[in-house]
Amino acid sequence: MPRLLFKLSPLIYKSGSVRTFSSSTTGPYTPMCMIMSPSPNGNVGEALLFNVDSCELVRSPEKAFPKELYNATLVGTSRGWGMFSNRLYRSAVISDFLNPYASKSEPKVIPLPPFTTIPTYQTEVVCNMAMSSSPEPYDKDRVVGIKFLGKQLSFCRPHLDLRWTNIPTPFESWDTSKLMYSKKDQRFNLLAPGGNYLCSWDHDFNKDKKPKFHELVLHNLPSMPREQQKRLDSNCREDHWVESPSGESFLVKWFSEYTPEGCKVPMVMVFREEDTKDGRKNMHYTDDIGDMCIFISKSEDFCVKASSFRGLNPNSIFLNGRLFVSLNMSKFSCRLYEYPEDTPYTIPYSPYWLPPRSMSVRSFSSSMTGPYMSLSLKVNPSPGGVNIGKVLVFDLAKEELLELTDKAIPEEIIMTKATGASKGWGFFSDPQDSCILITDVMNPWSCKSNPKIFTLPPLTPLPSCQTDVIWSVAMSSCPDDDQDWVVGIKSLGDQLSFCRPRRDLRWTKITTPPDYFPTSNLMYSKKDRKFYLTGPGGHHLLSYDLHFKKSDKPEFHELQFRNFPESFKYDSEQSELFPSSCRTERLVESASGDERYAKGCLDSRKISYETQRIMVFREEETTDGRFMCYTDDIGDMCIFVSKGEAFCIPASSFPGLKPNSIYFIGFGVGVYDLTTRTSSSFQAPTGALNYPWAPYWFPPSSS
Repeated sequence: MPRLLFKLSPLIYKSGSVRTFSSSTTGPYTPMCMIMSPSPNGNVGEALLFNVDSCELVRSPEKAFPKELYNATLVGTSRGWGMFSNRLYRSAVISDFLNPYASKSEPKVIPLPPFTTIPTYQTEVVCNMAMSSSPEPYDKDRVVGIKFLGKQLSFCRPHLDLRWTNIPTPFESWDTSKLMYSKKDQRFNLLAPGGNYLCSWDHDFNKDKKPKFHELVLHNLPSMPREQQKRLDSNCREDHWVESPSGESFLVKWFSEYTPEGCKVPMVMVFREEDTKDGRKNMHYTDDIGDMCIFISKSEDFCVKASSFRGLNPNSIFLNGRLFVSLNMSKFSCRLYEYPEDTPYTIPYSPYWLPPRSMSVRSFSSSMTGPYMSLSLKVNPSPGGVNIGKVLVFDLAKEELLELTDKAIPEEIIMTKATGASKGWGFFSDPQDSCILITDVMNPWSCKSNPKIFTLPPLTPLPSCQTDVIWSVAMSSCPDDDQDWVVGIKSLGDQLSFCRPRRDLRWTKITTPPDYFPTSNLMYSKKDRKFYLTGPGGHHLLSYDLHFKKSDKPEFHELQFRNFPESFKYDSEQSELFPSSCRTERLVESASGDERYAKGCLDSRKISYETQRIMVFREEETTDGRFMCYTDDIGDMCIFVSKGEAFCIPASSFPGLKPNSIYFIGFGVGVYDLTTRTSSSFQAPTGALNYPWAPYWFPPSSS
């Protein structure tokens, strides 16, 4: 029985200095960055590449930089050509600029029709692209296919079509499936989630837009211990469909295990297509693909013969994405590549393998999806009077530091301070005129040239209250989703303020019970359509509905707790800890409407505070009424607690997140595992401040 699935021992490989590209042939490689410099005769550029064949960092020759690429972002690659998208004009071009053999004076640029969107879908974020053939030699019937994040699939023939043919994929769960073209079948293929079906469209997509389905039946699966099966079930998995130059098809399953320290050495399973009968493709497990090497990344996957390139090991899988590694299936070993010594300090995240004689780069704008934290905002005045800056964010799921560059920073927020966050929007206050500003400038998908900003009425205090210090904020919905949305602000002390930004010229100011809710956190319940404040100790809730009036009295709710853990009753250390600790209470609502109440216990016996214990209580209906029942199992859910409005998301939606965990910002930045009752901290990434500029979690965002 084949023995592929066991833990591989990593071999870290470092390479040396940079050399100028001069070889007549190149092996498969990955781009490091693209560099542009002004010159008297126009801008010139070059690409920095890592050649996996020779394990060298090489530079492509300098060449003219096409003006069509100035404000464009690389969003996909296929057959060595890159597709660049201009989000401002919703247009795209295909270029060979990054090909070392492209013309130095006139790199080719092929325009594509502007993107059009199917209602309720989006075309801002591209998952990947595929082409039926390379633009050279000329082929008037060449087809370009694009899979967008979501359900939309678009095809066109650049030399014949003036617009795209847009097709919805069959199911919602095909959001991130990858498109590939089969030269053997002359069809575009898309794997279904789970890798059990292959969906395909004919080369002549105008005649028949309906997909053809093939069931993938797996045979000869390797036997493995039960514990290993459980571990694989808990890993993140990607399914890739690859075709060799000879027409052989392979299904590659890539398993990744994440830990707080990062991604562990991956595992792969390879299935070779043996035959197709009655719409079923029989796929047989193998750990021997002969002289072949399979390259898996975010670009269109491909195979090459190892014997054609001196530095490649046969029967290997090369991975570029979560890790930058090669797996030798004959030797059961793993080589982990590191960036060469002379790699620039700051380079884009570029998870692409490119076939011989081609290259590409991927920018941040097509990668960010998970919950994130804003670390800093830097502004540089520009000659045109527009403040251009960058936002530094920490992608929690990938544990990566990412830059949102070349963003126009609204003049109104430059001298303000961050005071809160809700529904992915940041709140800023201006101490000079007491105005409150709401903006999406920290959203990775917000418009770079013109981020949205809303100015709220000046916030003035009630007698004996103050509004200089804002404790928490909450919104009933996103500004883009509801013209009548409500903003609530809880100031430190006894003042609570509400307004409808599109209707109200002033705030409705309400006094909470004196000295009872000074540091309570405000949240909005979509299920109840009410704003809630938690009382000290977490035993009471105060609620206000959307039809707020100054004269209205709040509704009080008593919270009754049940099912305290036995360990809490008898653990003397815990009993001593609670009276001497600082504590915070948060009410959190999941997307489904289930309410969960998190109580954080924070150890104050040391000079620096650190999170020691978090207790979660789920709201449950019983015959005796509604109770908050202790639980240490919230399933696939993750709860995010910070100075912003708390929220929940399923961990399975974002590889890298830990299920049944609480992610916190406050007394440290870290994650609390409810299963093991342990807390681990995130260290500040290189290049980031030791503590976030805006201590808020932002929910997952999309374009």
